Amino acid sequence: MKKTIRTLVLIVLCITLVIPSVFAGSDGKKLKDSIGAVSVENVAFRDEMENPYFQTVLEEYQKKGYNFDSPAISFTPAEAAGHKGVEVIEGKEAYRLTREVGEVNYTVTAEKDSAYEIVLDYYMLSDTGVSGKHSVLIDGKTQFFEADSIAFNRLWQDENEPIVNGVGDEVKPRQQEIRCWQTYALEDTHGFYSLPLNFFLSAGKHTITIRFVSEDIAIGNMILRTPTKLEPYSKPSESEAGQPIYFEAEENAAEKSDSTLRQESDSDPATVPSDPRYLKLNMMGGVIWNKANQKITWRFSVEKAGLYSVNLKCQQM
Repeated sequence: MKKTIRTLVLIVLCITLVIPSVFAGSDGKKLKDSIGAVSVENVAFRDEMENPYFQTVLEEYQKKGYNFDSPAISFTPAEAAGHKGVEVIEGKEAYRLTREVGEVNYTVTAEKDSAYEIVLDYYMLSDTGVSGKHSVLIDGKTQFFEADSIAFNRLWQDENEPIVNGVGDEVKPRQQEIRCWQTYALEDTHGFYSLPLNFFLSAGKHTITIRFVSEDIAIGNMILRTPTKLEPYSKPSESEAGQPIYFEAEENAAEKSDSTLRQESDSDPATVPSDPRYLKLNMMGGVIWNKANQKITWRFSVEKAGLYSVNLKCQQM
């Protein structure tokens, strides 16, 4: 067994050493071929010059003195430039953004140089179970790298309560998609920023394009709104709350952005509920909850308005 492992390690090392040498050769600078590939050496340069990251662009427009508190601008589906496919989908007027349609354009006039968040109402049309991705262009170009592929997530919930199998263990419930309209302030798919993305419009007329990448969606209203600001923390004026509210995370999850976020079992006796003999689904997420923008929503009621602190019993997996 030890000899086998050693051989595998050597093979991996050889591959690791050989591959860079291929790109490092004299021909490495001329890798551009008939499909338009570029050399490894040029990738970082190209990304920075032609497709900078959002943070770089944000700082640039802040230095230019762009306005970050302009009033909101709203669009209905019928106001999408040249789009004639408006229909009622699940109770709302909308247009379909599909591979066949390709893209939808909006014409907007900015009164002054301004930054906006883009908020869309959307409905997932396909039933593949996969999140959609689409790009946003301003006047035919993406303003930053993150706008090339923005995720449009689905919502999921447990199909039923956990069941107990023949040996006494609890079995994870199946997941079902919640088919509904969602309101979404466009954000970075990779979760590098805590606030929604900003898009920048100089004074005058512009075209905003939502371009299809993957998965059919319906788009309802669109709003260009003032960028979100994080207010400094100050203690609320309300009085302290009443009795503590306890609930188990695995029992009260209303919706999830990923079907892999499910009830899991932890054998630690400090995890409630626990059982020395049988598997209990007694926690939420686990090692699967490891990707940016994976979200779980809990809904609950309080009897008394007031100041509450939120305390989570959690474990780094």
